[in-house]
Amino acid sequence: ANAAVRDAKAARQASTKLSDYDRSDQGLQKWLDQALQRGGAAMWGKPNTHNPDDAREQLQSTFVVHVMTAHLARTVGSVYDVPDHVYPVGALSLAAAAVQRAFEWYLNDQPRGLKQTTFSLKNAGELTGVWHDGAVADLLEKPHRLERLLQQASTSVAAPVMKGKPCRSKAKAISMYVRERSSSPPQGDFVDYGDD
Repeated sequence: ANAAVRDAKAARQASTKLSDYDRSDQGLQKWLDQALQRGGAAMWGKPNTHNPDDAREQLQSTFVVHVMTAHLARTVGSVYDVPDHVYPVGALSLAAAAVQRAFEWYLNDQPRGLKQTTFSLKNAGELTGVWHDGAVADLLEKPHRLERLLQQASTSVAAPVMKGKPCRSKAKAISMYVRERSSSPPQGDFVDYGDD
């Protein structure tokens, strides 16, 4: 979420289509603030802060889709048999909370040089629950909207994954991994119980 907000800020700052004010620090702070308003671009695919009731596609902002895409890319193949209408509501709740925290950090704390707190149960658990019990629960009542969001995120998974900086933790994780051997066949006499 932080990377998506950072990249959007940088794109706005570099844009020749925006006014000098919109590209200034004050303009970017205003954009961050408006994105967090009811109907704002942080959470809505078609935001409208002037008349929030006209905003459309809640939790389908580019920021939420970005986080869901990352989740889906990292969990491909982890679920083998999914019954119909089972959705990753936990991941979506976490994504919404992460996007909100990212916008709030860039708006309030980052300009003052404050580090962002870790995304943990202590720091984000209650916020994640608010998203789960609110907007995500509402999406479950309109599954076609949730399916549209998942389709957007799934489509992006097929796109090439951007490589980041080398990570010492990744190298450590790779060195700690050992593929567990398959179980040996059972020892002893085989008992045939027939075709019952």
